[in-house]
Amino acid sequence: MNKRKHPDGGHDYDSANKKKRRPSTTGLKRAQKKEIQWFKGRLCEIKHNNAWFLKPTTELPKGYNKSKDVFLRPDFLPQHILPVMEGDTLEFVLGDRDKTRPMARKVRVSQYTPRTCKEITEYMNKLIKELDSNNVRKILGQVLPCTALWKFFGSPVFQSTKDEKLTRIDYIKLLFKLFNLVLHHGTPFKTLLKDAITNLTQGKIFQEENKQSLPAIIASCNYENNELLYSEEQKTSLSAELVRRFCQDVISHIPSATRCLLPTVTAITKKKETESTEFLRTLLSLNVRRKKWVYR
Repeated sequence: MNKRKHPDGGHDYDSANKKKRRPSTTGLKRAQKKEIQWFKGRLCEIKHNNAWFLKPTTELPKGYNKSKDVFLRPDFLPQHILPVMEGDTLEFVLGDRDKTRPMARKVRVSQYTPRTCKEITEYMNKLIKELDSNNVRKILGQVLPCTALWKFFGSPVFQSTKDEKLTRIDYIKLLFKLFNLVLHHGTPFKTLLKDAITNLTQGKIFQEENKQSLPAIIASCNYENNELLYSEEQKTSLSAELVRRFCQDVISHIPSATRCLLPTVTAITKKKETESTEFLRTLLSLNVRRKKWVYR
């Protein structure tokens, strides 16, 4: 091994055993201390496509002009999420270039206001087509992190319509179709996919006590040839197999979602017990197998 004189003229030391100098962490610690501060605001009426404003619902910091709304550039929002509209709650990070004219430097959706069934289904149909394109990774990279979107899908708030039951069944079928594509293409985004599933399945649409939920719809349906049928006047059906497949696909990704889907599983198994044995056996197998894989 190479020997070198110590710089101060002392004893020789082995350069091979010299300790590596650790990089300075001062800058990292400063960055950690300076956390990003998010504020909330409601989107004002959009009068010009290139000039949006937010009415702050949390007080702006000292030095900022609090008499003015916060300017927002529309292109700061991901283009593939459900388009925002007046009244939606957004979170934003303030820029500090000109505090007399507050401007959002970053922005994300916090909560969507009620939509008509037509507005929601049109967006979902568009997203389904986009997920079948070559641009799927970019689209999922924008859609999956949008927590507000998946919470809204799980607890949709529709503006009142005459055919409420009819539109809800159509919505559920479209939701299952959309989420099947998300599960199929979303494997590379494991953490984001898990969060999306969690936010969706925790929604009111899967809760038993909600009269307009999926379990309530299933319970009120007639059952014929593996189809869940509404009244003859409505002539609307929902495939029982579609419901089972959705539950299986979700639980195969996240076993913990079983608790949220239990009211739906219970409702569908009560319709025809002879067809439910294999379904329940599959769910149990998926749940146990996945947990073993996770904790291995």
